[in-house]
Amino acid sequence: YNSIYKGYKLSRTYCQAFAFIGSVSGIGAGMTNVCIAYDRYKTISNPLEGKLTKVKALIMILCVWIYIMPWAVLPLLEVWGRFSPEGFLTACSFDYFTDTFDNQMFIASIFTCSYVIPVSLIIYFYSQIVGHVVNHEKALKKQAKKMNVDSLRSNVNQASQSAEVRIAKAAITICFMFVASWTPYGVLALIGAFGDASVLTPTVTMIPALTCK
Repeated sequence: YNSIYKGYKLSRTYCQAFAFIGSVSGIGAGMTNVCIAYDRYKTISNPLEGKLTKVKALIMILCVWIYIMPWAVLPLLEVWGRFSPEGFLTACSFDYFTDTFDNQMFIASIFTCSYVIPVSLIIYFYSQIVGHVVNHEKALKKQAKKMNVDSLRSNVNQASQSAEVRIAKAAITICFMFVASWTPYGVLALIGAFGDASVLTPTVTMIPALTCK
């Protein structure tokens, strides 16, 4: 509708709702990927005790919502930061153009909490998975060589471990897509808040907005 009329034609309420939903879903996706990475790490590194229970899953979900809500509610109420139209004025998001110290601190904080921290945790957990799998395989091969056998794995254990590794690979792919899609937008927000905002034309700002959506 906005694209047809070449500008934001809906009310301010729609703009706020659009940005609020985008904030919840975007930051929520990052933290959910962290939980997935943590679950894969615990399951693969400690298969006997690392299985995810319903209670643990509910706690994770609750923690994700507690973590993301302030970053959506505060700008919605304009307590810290605010939402405004962006790009070709067809969508709304965080205001990263207002040149005030308060707004710059908001952008820096939300960039750290919604991008840097999730990405760092994701990289940590998956690097631990890779390290565990490599070390485990080395240990098995070393022991098998000592015992003069081809493998110490049973067919059941091998299939189970293989399934877990396949799931981890799929999760890594999803997380890579998350990082690839949100990195341009994070850089855009930092340039708008701290850099030369004159380079951020409507066309330039729309490209990262589209990649993250």
